[in-house]
Amino acid sequence: MIDFSLSTDEIKQQILKQYASTLNTAKSELEKATQEMAKHEEAIGAMRSQYDNLRTRSTRYRTQRDKLKQEYLRLSSIYNKSLDKQNELDSRIRNSSTTRSGANAKRISLKERLGVVLEILQSEESISAFTSSLISLRKLIDTSHKVTIKPGHMQWVTCPIYIKDVTGYPIPQCFGQYVISLKLDDTNSLCAHYELVPGSDFTKIDGYSHPHVNTLGEPCLGNATEILTDALRSFNPVLAITTVNEHLTVYNTISPYIHLNSWVPSFHYSQKCECGLVPKENCKCPVCKICNLKVVHSDMLICESCKDQYLYFNQEVADKGLGINGSGYVYKDHNNRMCVYLNPSVLCTAQSVQDCSCTERRR
Repeated sequence: MIDFSLSTDEIKQQILKQYASTLNTAKSELEKATQEMAKHEEAIGAMRSQYDNLRTRSTRYRTQRDKLKQEYLRLSSIYNKSLDKQNELDSRIRNSSTTRSGANAKRISLKERLGVVLEILQSEESISAFTSSLISLRKLIDTSHKVTIKPGHMQWVTCPIYIKDVTGYPIPQCFGQYVISLKLDDTNSLCAHYELVPGSDFTKIDGYSHPHVNTLGEPCLGNATEILTDALRSFNPVLAITTVNEHLTVYNTISPYIHLNSWVPSFHYSQKCECGLVPKENCKCPVCKICNLKVVHSDMLICESCKDQYLYFNQEVADKGLGINGSGYVYKDHNNRMCVYLNPSVLCTAQSVQDCSCTERRR
């Protein structure tokens, strides 16, 4: 604080003292700040040194990480290759086991077939009997073609095939001649193929040349499969050829690829028919009274198709037993759906079942 009551020199001295004091204080604070700054510089230098050290270590660690990653990829590749090799070896071991089992089965099969042949050749009588059995097959094979008869493999050409009716006589439709090939594979299972001889007398229906042979020449053998397999295993050509002949000449009505009446319309057959394969005019099974075609087993003698199309069920008729054959069904085509006359083309003017003049003629 300045006292202005003093003289000019004294005021000047006061001012100089105050400035000197302020200057000293500033110098003291500057020295302190300089010391603090030096400390901070030293700390910054230390931190920069640590940063550089950490950066160097980070670079070194990154390099090590990259090397470890490359090593990991290399080891993973080796591991995957070893797994692939292991799987390959496992597969080869399994295949070898399978091949060995197959080879062993084939060896046993060949040994059995050889035993059969040796049994045939062991005496003059057995050779003569085998020869006679082969000669007896002439009527079933076309001898103008090559015949192969070996253990596990037989091939021949059939004579013209005619399917027989219930009396044993062939129906008038030739189904051609077939090259029959029967083989046993490595597992002793049957492989059968029927190939139609080119130019043979036949008519294909939708690609089928026979009811029991598909378009690829694969026969539907059913129970004959086991018989033919045994025939090839036991080297029995008589059994094999006669079985194939029966398969081709006897119509199995249960499971044909295509029905026989596709070739021979004059022959009537239904799965419900009980009289077998006979001409339609000789069939004794009941047929539908309306369409006269479908075999039926019904008290009314009307097939399901015609019943749905032409008949109507009436409970009043059923209760009184006035319907067809005493049933509750009447014809739709007559007045008021009540007529029971069996000829729907005849007009009826009755207003009820009781008034129908056709009822006296109901079956």
